[in-house]
Amino acid sequence: MSIPSGKKINDLNHIFEALGLTKDDLKISYITGNSNGGQKQNSSKNCVSIKHIPSELTVKCHKSRSREENLFFAKRQLLEKLCLYFGIELNQDNYDRIRKQKQKSKKRQKIKQDQNNT
Repeated sequence: MSIPSGKKINDLNHIFEALGLTKDDLKISYITGNSNGGQKQNSSKNCVSIKHIPSELTVKCHKSRSREENLFFAKRQLLEKLCLYFGIELNQDNYDRIRKQKQKSKKRQKIKQDQNNT
């Protein structure tokens, strides 16, 4: 995984603003992770926990070793939960289109690898 681009982060922040969410509504805390990886995982605070104070919804993310990535993914998960909580539908067409493109690309890569290995 790589750190999300500035455009993706700005888009996510604009969605939060459009929903009327401010930084005061969120409590962001960084905690030590608890997964495989030894001393580095157990001593660095790269796991992100975000709590939306008015609705009491909490999200915890530890997908990667990067704090910025985990913050982005946690915000995205919180946004999805908040949309379900408030009954708001986001435009998923773009996400679905990109997901399908990635699946096709993975299939092509796998076929290519199998051909090279034989």
